[in-house]
Amino acid sequence: LEAAGVEDIIRRLEAAGVEVVVPRGLSTQEMVDLYSAAKCVVDLYLPGLERIAFEGVLFGAWPILSAVDNGASTEDFPIPPEHLVDPYNASAVVAAALRVVRHHAALEPRFTGMYKSTRDFGAQLLSTSAKLFTTARLQFHLDLNPSRLDEASAVGMALSVP
Repeated sequence: LEAAGVEDIIRRLEAAGVEVVVPRGLSTQEMVDLYSAAKCVVDLYLPGLERIAFEGVLFGAWPILSAVDNGASTEDFPIPPEHLVDPYNASAVVAAALRVVRHHAALEPRFTGMYKSTRDFGAQLLSTSAKLFTTARLQFHLDLNPSRLDEASAVGMALSVP
């Protein structure tokens, strides 16, 4: 996004009485404090793995996300469709953020599922990993170059299999 577009969005939100904080260079504790005080998080650039939406939900800050790139994936971001916006439409971004700020409490039930799945993600990942690597139905077949094979390299290669 061009800086002018983001600046325009910030100016419009501040004109509507919304305090806007751009989280740059903050410590972990400062981020926790910011999430705890926030009603909304906005992320308009989602090229890959993103955390702000999930971290925000854990603290009750409902996300507004770009409807392009990874933001368009309901698998990656299971949020209500009205929380996905065209990142180049400043009016849509501002309207969505104002709706979240003004109706924050009423929106909580719409994020219960995302909150629970985010909260339980670590335990689910460990459980899935344990099942994957302890099942008798799974086999790993490694094609190795015998001239470079020794016990240490075989273990290293096995551990690095994606």
